[in-house]
Amino acid sequence: MNNVLYILRHAQSAGTQAGSTDKDRHLTAAGKESAQRLGLMLNKDEIGIHLIVTSTAVRTIETARLVNEGLQLSPARIRHESDLYEAFPSTLWELVRTLPADTHHVLVVGHNPVLSEFASALLSKAVDLSPCECLGIEWPGNWAKRPSGACNLIARFQP
Repeated sequence: MNNVLYILRHAQSAGTQAGSTDKDRHLTAAGKESAQRLGLMLNKDEIGIHLIVTSTAVRTIETARLVNEGLQLSPARIRHESDLYEAFPSTLWELVRTLPADTHHVLVVGHNPVLSEFASALLSKAVDLSPCECLGIEWPGNWAKRPSGACNLIARFQP
C-alpha cells in the first residue's frame, strides 16, 4: 500500500484579539464552514485517512475537529503536536519520519509558511497553500525514508 501525506493549511482564522496570543486565534464562521465542507469532501472521496496530526494552536485544533466530523475518526486517531506551531520544514521531516509504519494515509494540519515550504520541497515546485487547502502527496516507500526525488501530487482539495 502506498503512503499518502495529506497536508492541510488551517481554515480561515480571525485576527488576534486584545489580551490573547496568535496561538489562541479561532476560526471565522467562513473558516468553520470550509473545514466542515472539506471533511465531507475527504469522506466522499473515500481516501481512508488513518491519523490526523495537528498543531496545538486553537485554529488548527478547530480545523482538525471540524474536518473529522466528516471523516469520523475516533479521538484516539487525532494527535496534537506542539512542535507544529511555528515549525520549520525540518520539524515536518522529523514528524513524518516517525509516523507509524502501519499508518498509510495521514493528514497533517498546520500553518503557513512551513506547510507550503514543505510541500514545495516534496513536489519540487512552488506551492502556496490557501486557507483550508489540502494536498495529497504520494510518499514513495516507508515514512522513515526521505524521498530521493520529487513526490507525486495525487489530490488537491479546496472547499
